[in-house]
Amino acid sequence: MRTKRLLLIIAMFSITLQVAAQSGTVYDVVDQMPAFPGGGSALMNFLSQNIRYPAVAEENGIQGRVIVTFVVNSDGSISDTKLAKSVDPSLDKEALRLVKSMPRWIPGRKNGTPVRVKYTIPVTFRIPGLVTQNQRQVQQSQPATGKIDGVKGIEDVFKGAHNDGRYIYFNTSSQPGNAKKVALNTYHFENVDGARFYDGMLGIVNEENHRVGFVDEQGNLVPGGFKWGQDLNYFPRFGGGAALVFTSSGMGSRAIHTWYILDKSGNATKLALGGTIHKASNFNEDGIAGIILITRNAKGRDVYTNMLINTKGQKVFRNLWFDCNGWGDAQKLGKFCDGLAKFCKDGKYGYVNRAGTIVIPAKYNEVEDFSEGLAAVQTEINGALKWMYIDTSGSRAIQIVFTNKPGNFMKGYAPVKKANGTYNYINKNGEQMLSSDVYDATEFYPNGCALIQVDKIASNSHTAVITTSFKTHVIFKHDLEPYDNDSKPIYWNGLALLSESFTVGRNFLDFNTGILYYPQNLEEVHVASDNLIQGKMKVTYHDQKTAFANINGCRWAFYIDKDEF
Repeated sequence: MRTKRLLLIIAMFSITLQVAAQSGTVYDVVDQMPAFPGGGSALMNFLSQNIRYPAVAEENGIQGRVIVTFVVNSDGSISDTKLAKSVDPSLDKEALRLVKSMPRWIPGRKNGTPVRVKYTIPVTFRIPGLVTQNQRQVQQSQPATGKIDGVKGIEDVFKGAHNDGRYIYFNTSSQPGNAKKVALNTYHFENVDGARFYDGMLGIVNEENHRVGFVDEQGNLVPGGFKWGQDLNYFPRFGGGAALVFTSSGMGSRAIHTWYILDKSGNATKLALGGTIHKASNFNEDGIAGIILITRNAKGRDVYTNMLINTKGQKVFRNLWFDCNGWGDAQKLGKFCDGLAKFCKDGKYGYVNRAGTIVIPAKYNEVEDFSEGLAAVQTEINGALKWMYIDTSGSRAIQIVFTNKPGNFMKGYAPVKKANGTYNYINKNGEQMLSSDVYDATEFYPNGCALIQVDKIASNSHTAVITTSFKTHVIFKHDLEPYDNDSKPIYWNGLALLSESFTVGRNFLDFNTGILYYPQNLEEVHVASDNLIQGKMKVTYHDQKTAFANINGCRWAFYIDKDEF
């Protein structure tokens, strides 16, 4: 039998749940999360080199995604390996074997102490060239009610889509044309999920010197080139027009970092804060970053202060500072939404305004950003942790409480997951909008549409496009699971990118017709821009060439290729 090239796509993510307080328990979120030795790229290499595609599955064309959960113990060992989602006995068995074979991880830490932390890895088995049901033109079980106002169709966004009688394809322009070439022989991006622009800038590691450089959305390299450092706990990103970057001298634990603020023109200003930066977080969208600064007190002892700075290198929001022992991460201020940003102090969350005034004290276990004047917060009610909505004054806005984290309000409505696992939508008065619960639901997209899963059985489920009138527009066969309010199909210009794994997607849904379109010459498609209306997507072609395409028409903006002959 001809040996097929097999592709394994693996992504890591952690599920944010309540953090238990008892010692010896398994945590979902800690100050310093566990890490595979060498980082995400090393984990990918280990898994891809050790995967064994079961012969029986290959011969029968069986593929799919197996989701495995496990615990990283305080000594870094792996235990409690379990299936969270099954596909086929042979694939299930191989996924479990693969995860159990991993070497010891760097354990997670809470308040400086190693603890047990839960992780989840989706393992996708795919045979290239094998067409799946989701890649076929999907027959509608209910006709569309007409074109949705303001929503572009596939013909408006991707030119040259054609139907060969079986499948609908669109060509994504596999030639660079006038696109700029970024010459790099060996490189990688920050995350397992490919690449992402932050504040219009993309960080790339040049593996020839292991340094980071930045390119803009036109492929222009920021002057200075690849000279900035990175480590397991920090990869520089832009935010608010600047990036917090460092250079290093020395090796290992004796390395000395010198920190700078880098602007988009390549100008680097050395930070002078009167101490040594121990840890840092990136600038957020508003240009605020957290650092842990080491200074000496009058007794000659080191003092660790967790503080905030702006893109001018000035110390700001002093009422949010606190002393620490050096463990844990530099604090991260959330982005300002409805004039408020979330902050964390002593393990609790609250909100601060742009003047630095604490408007809502830090008293919640977990919080979400404000959206349309409301935010979901988690607190203890009658001895149990519950979620509720508050307004920008901190007052309780809706009387209903929730066991599961509810979604954000968009277009006046929010999806909520009930205790029994079903979903509905509520308005700002807490009134349910659907006459019957559904089995999954997304927040509303900018075009006024949302997706709901109307069947319980994931392997034979149907998804519906609904509008804010809560009328079904079109139904098509596709499983929304395991998307939730934190991970959902990505919306672009009236289309949704439906993933085959948590990080990779290749099927585009036309909201107006319910038809799925398959890009025939792409290996992978990734979200690459925060601005999804006018942004970029990263596309990898079957020849492994990587390009960054404008979303409208998939026209190349720039591509990365070797400078070798």
